Amino acid sequence: MEKSIKICEDKWISSSKNGKVKSTGPDNCSVSKVNELISNYRWNRILINKLYCKDDGDRIAAIPVSLSDREDCAYWKFSSSGEYTINPRCNLSIADDKHQDQRRNQQGGPK
Repeated sequence: MEKSIKICEDKWISSSKNGKVKSTGPDNCSVSKVNELISNYRWNRILINKLYCKDDGDRIAAIPVSLSDREDCAYWKFSSSGEYTINPRCNLSIADDKHQDQRRNQQGGPK
């Protein structure tokens, strides 16, 4: 399973204006990915409160944690018009991903 969402670099907090945490955590912090803030399928509030400001901690804790080991996913914020949009390059990437998935399925490989 892919556990790749980076705490300070990726947009993963939908209730945040820019999708990111406001605080960066301590300089010597070894925690860099979102999955490291989760323990036993729950947010590790003690760790989160040590590393991030209260506002970030509350926003993180409000995000539901999956009870399955599914892959990480980032959120997709709507445009200023209130609609979800997709640019042409992304359409090409999606089409390429679907093609690769179809090819793997035909060859009997993993998804």
